Amino acid sequence: MSEILAVREYIKETAPPAKATREEIRQLREALTSRRPIAEGVNFARIDMGGVAAERLTVADADTSRAIVHLHGGGYEFGSPTTHRSIGAYLAAEAKVPVYMVDYRLAPEHPCPAALDDALVAFDWLEDEGLTASAIAVSGDSAGGGLALSLSLTRAERKQSLPASLLLQSPWTDLSCSFDTYDMLDGVDPTATRERLLGMAKLYVGEDGDLRAPMVSPCFADLTGMPPMLIQVGGSEAMMGDSIALYGQAKRHGAQVDLEVWPEMIHVWHQYTDMLDDARRALSRAVQYAQQHWTVAARAAAE
Repeated sequence: MSEILAVREYIKETAPPAKATREEIRQLREALTSRRPIAEGVNFARIDMGGVAAERLTVADADTSRAIVHLHGGGYEFGSPTTHRSIGAYLAAEAKVPVYMVDYRLAPEHPCPAALDDALVAFDWLEDEGLTASAIAVSGDSAGGGLALSLSLTRAERKQSLPASLLLQSPWTDLSCSFDTYDMLDGVDPTATRERLLGMAKLYVGEDGDLRAPMVSPCFADLTGMPPMLIQVGGSEAMMGDSIALYGQAKRHGAQVDLEVWPEMIHVWHQYTDMLDDARRALSRAVQYAQQHWTVAARAAAE
């Protein structure tokens, strides 16, 4: 069996029961992912980032003058540093910098803009700790990818310095789920459907919220001046349209952007670092991108 077929089988076998409650699904995902192996040599600890809970992952020889902030996915309704620790741990091991997994508040208990507020506070805390924005890369998968963009857009509005780069894995950038890849790849993607995602989106923005507002659906935002961004999306994921639209919008507004479509890969395949060589390769590529733009930022600061 190929690696990606094994991952698909794992997803099928570990899917929550159809009638499971939200809290039961959250607990099941925490239990499953807490047992998954992570990159060797990575230590993790719970920390407080200015009042926002987080997890810090690091290796023994980490360069603490730089950092990666990772914003997990889960449709703003699910997810935590535990459920996405495999991504954070691989980034920490490969980049040899601390990775901060922000445990932002979830909907529906804490609707928009709670997640964004927490991400902003966590970023501010790193600056208060002595890091410059240009020494920080912001990474995010799925909803966390959209949140990474929202963080940058908000900081730009506030005239604050922006991250050195954005590392976006299968980013959810259109909460209205309007792109036709949901129809084209219906049944091919084992995790994401338009109906399921629209339900999550409405919990996040509220019944009367605008699903196409640029701050929650950043593929519709003015992306002028955004940091360099790497977009990675799977060739078999229904949310592919979000990445393609984001790429086009970034290009139209003169932002530096790279789009990678990985054949046969599914939504956020990056989290299966223990099962999938392409997960490790994609995250290694993301680290290379971050390192490239840290170097660019350091040169600019020295001039």
